[in-house]
Parts: sequence; structure tokens; C-alpha cells
Amino acid sequence: MFSNDAVHKQILQKDNIALIPVGSHYSIEARKASHILTCRFSDDIRLCNRIHFESLSKYKKGIAYSHNTLKFQEEIRLFLNLLNSYIEDGIGCKHLQELKLQELFILFRAYYTKEQLAAFFHPILSRDTDFNHFILSNYRSVANVEEFARLAHISLSAFNRKFKKHFNEPAYQWMLQRKTEGVLEDIRSTNKSFLAISLDWNFSSQAHLTKFTKQQCGLSPSQIREQAAHDLIFD
Repeated sequence: MFSNDAVHKQILQKDNIALIPVGSHYSIEARKASHILTCRFSDDIRLCNRIHFESLSKYKKGIAYSHNTLKFQEEIRLFLNLLNSYIEDGIGCKHLQELKLQELFILFRAYYTKEQLAAFFHPILSRDTDFNHFILSNYRSVANVEEFARLAHISLSAFNRKFKKHFNEPAYQWMLQRKTEGVLEDIRSTNKSFLAISLDWNFSSQAHLTKFTKQQCGLSPSQIREQAAHDLIFD
């Protein structure tokens, strides 16, 4: 089962690929012996892949995103089997890893449709991948939209316009949703104290955290954690 800031206990089937956007917290619970291979990429995508990546943004419209996964194609399976053999043999060459990352994106382009890729990469697609990456990398480190604009070195009005253009919703609303998702995930899936969660998410006090969760979902942190524990017992 896979959980992150936006989804709780989603079943990740065998031979599927899941995307974890930069800046997300996530947890994985394996119900039986499993083999998970992770691949990290950020703003180091080479130009040819960046152009294709940005071009997918026009396919976002009309897609109902629901944390979509990609089913292995046979060529992806062969790629991963070989990569796993390299890892097991202790081949940790950085240059080889960079080449394999490029190869993975080439396989994505070759064996999946643009619509499939747009659905998979939906949370991070934008015609401006640098701005998109900046937002996803930094939203947890700022307290409000004004601070975000200062970090971006642009005026508040310019930041809000650019944000709305790329994310199709106001910056405040988007940040509030990400904060709500992250706070709920920490309460449900970690053993952190409520005080620690308050500090991690820039609340002024634990009482402020309680007020926030009651406003967003009608429950106190204790009630949310008790509900999650109950669901785990009877899952």
C-alpha cells in the first residue's frame, strides 16, 4: 500500500510504476515480500527530454487525475531487470545511472502514448518546468504566498498570475490543499507527536494545529489518528 501527501493507502499493484512528486512525503507498506526500485529525477532532465516533457502539458486538459500509475510494458521490464542486475553486481557508476535515467525517458516516449504519459506525470507537468520544480521543491519551506513571492524574487501580483497560469488555481488555495494533505498524512501514518507535526508545518502552537484540522476535516488530530488506527485494524 502506498500513501503520500495526496493519497492514503492506495494499492500499488505488481508491475506498476508510481510517481512521487518532488516535495512529497510518502510511506509504503508491503503486505508480502516485495521488490521496489526507485528512480529520482528533478531539474537535471536533458534538453531533448525536457522539450517532450513540457509538450505533454497540453494533454492535461480533460484528464481526471487520480494518482495514476503506469503498467509495465515488456521493454520496461527488460530495462528494469538489467538495471537490477547492475545494482546487485555492485555497479554504482554515476555516469551509468545518468545514462539509464535518459534511457528510461526514451522508453517512456517510445512505448506509452502521450495521453498515458500526461495522466501519469499530471502533477508535475507545466510549460515552464523550472517554475513548476521551484514550486514543488519549496512550498513546504514558506509560510504563505507573500513569502513564496519573495523567494521567487518577483512581486506578489506577478507571482499569483504566474502561479494561476501554471497550476490553474490560486496559489493560496493550492498551498492550503498541499498543507492539509501533508498534515493529515503525518497524523495518520507516522508516530510523530502532535507538537512535532505543529513545528514541521509551521503552526504557531499545537492548539493552532487542532484548530486547522477541525476547520479542514471536522476532526481533531487525536480523532484523526484514532480513526486511522481503527481503519488499519479492520483493513
